Amino acid sequence: PPTPATFVAPAVPAVPSRSSKSGYTPAIPAVRTLWALGNALNGFPAIAHVGLLAALVDEGMGILLTANHDYGPARAEAATAGMTEMTVRINVQFRAPVHTPGVVLVEARVSQRKGRKTWLTAVVLDQDRRECVTAEGLFLDVPKSRM
Repeated sequence: PPTPATFVAPAVPAVPSRSSKSGYTPAIPAVRTLWALGNALNGFPAIAHVGLLAALVDEGMGILLTANHDYGPARAEAATAGMTEMTVRINVQFRAPVHTPGVVLVEARVSQRKGRKTWLTAVVLDQDRRECVTAEGLFLDVPKSRM
């Protein structure tokens, strides 16, 4: 079966550091994660279950939020105030089946931040560089005391 090393990384464009629509410049504008998928979580034979793919998108977005929480100056303020980000909604579009076994790349990117809200986008690419899943998510800073 394929391993993460078989994914052709140069096929993915570089992640530029840029301001979002709101003028917020995240310390880490995007993250990429590689996932090796076997057959245990298929929805159909040799095709990954869409619920798994939605979870990978959510996880990629969560990793990005955590990275900015841990390393970004704006996030340091939220941490000091006892805040954490929670998923409000994720809109996922399944554009092509993800064949298993195989490796996928999940890229999550900050789109915008305004007040306590952060909007993110994500994409799942397969080994053939096909855009199999796209998503938009909204996350909200909430007090840890409310969790």
